[in-house]
Amino acid sequence: MSKSTKGNYTCSDHKQTNSSIDNTQTPKKVETKIDELIKSVEFMGKQFDSFNSKVDSLINEVKKLKIENEKMKNENNYLLKEISIINFKIDIIEQSRLIKSIEVAGIPHTPNENCAEIVKEIGLKTNTVINVVEANRQFFNNNSNSIIIAKLETIDMKKTLIRNSKITKISANNICSAWPDKYKIFINERLTKERRSLFGKARAYAKEKNFKFVWVNNGDILMRKDENSKIQRIKNQQDLDKA
Repeated sequence: MSKSTKGNYTCSDHKQTNSSIDNTQTPKKVETKIDELIKSVEFMGKQFDSFNSKVDSLINEVKKLKIENEKMKNENNYLLKEISIINFKIDIIEQSRLIKSIEVAGIPHTPNENCAEIVKEIGLKTNTVINVVEANRQFFNNNSNSIIIAKLETIDMKKTLIRNSKITKISANNICSAWPDKYKIFINERLTKERRSLFGKARAYAKEKNFKFVWVNNGDILMRKDENSKIQRIKNQQDLDKA
């Protein structure tokens, strides 16, 4: 049959479908879409490569920072050790200047007092021959507490006075009858600020760990668990932690 005749025997839906298909345009559209997809994939690939490059760069920077940080950490630890050594040497020098000095606690503060004469009187009461080079009062805690600091002529005088004061226990009333008997006199070696603080920690540690003996000898802080234990010298907090 002719084309016109065939058209008479074709359903309307089929006619519409066939007429709506553009066989000449469809391959071009598909090809265009494929090209766009390829370009999009290539663009994303370049973006991904750029992202990877930036990530690699950041990772390298982080590695460099870690190395620098570790280097600075090591240098800092070295400097801290050096400072600790320097401070320890300074403390030794300062303590050597106090080798002949004592601290006297338990003497009430009075106006126009003569601290040197008070220390001499303590020597007499403890049967100790001493020569006082200088003496003065040092105040703490807004003048509420104070001690007398005295420098004696020799180290032996210092040691003897400290030893005799522990044997012949005296109170302020023994020095001056006007002073109350409740004030007990204690004589100790004079320590630097650092050693005084460490000595306080050592006494607290000894009480906690049941050490029987904690004392100072020529500026050295010493500890002993009991009569049969080895004497330990405490130079710093690390020594105390190992005691």
